[in-house]
Amino acid sequence: MARLRTSRQLTMGLLGTLVVLYVSLLGMRVLWPIDFQDAIRHEAEMRGLPPDLVAAVAYAESRLRADAVSPRGAIGMMQIMPATAMWIAESLDEPVPSSEDLANAKLSLRYGTWYLAHLLDRFGDTESALAAYNAGPTAVDTWRASGSDPFPETEAFVKRTLAARAIYRFYFAFPAVVRITPALRF
Repeated sequence: MARLRTSRQLTMGLLGTLVVLYVSLLGMRVLWPIDFQDAIRHEAEMRGLPPDLVAAVAYAESRLRADAVSPRGAIGMMQIMPATAMWIAESLDEPVPSSEDLANAKLSLRYGTWYLAHLLDRFGDTESALAAYNAGPTAVDTWRASGSDPFPETEAFVKRTLAARAIYRFYFAFPAVVRITPALRF
């Protein structure tokens, strides 16, 4: 009888632990969405970037929303400014995309990863490249030359991106988590 009670308690404890773990994973999916995981992985590989970094930038820019538009006019999941998109299109020898085109997740990811790879090559370190992604390369050149601090918004963007990167590293290391938990957006 005591053995049966102990076995039942262990089973209930294990089930309780699994429920708490699953609810925690659902909470992660709400707080840190991971839509377009395959497209993120593909575009990151095409540019030699870690997929967790790309996902973290998309999170920090738009919470992975393809239809996002910033107050300053940046468009899409990777929040590409139309002028930057024009320059990227010319560099890739592609037609200049429309605003509607930039709201396409795959195009936004392709242009955003190209631009991020370009900035990493130019600045040589992740934090400077992220600052340039947010504020523009000219601003980073100015901050470096003068020894001044970045805009508070840019500092917050870099910190938010680097913090989110750990979560996205987990998602890409354990893709089964994404398969067993539904995408939840509120």
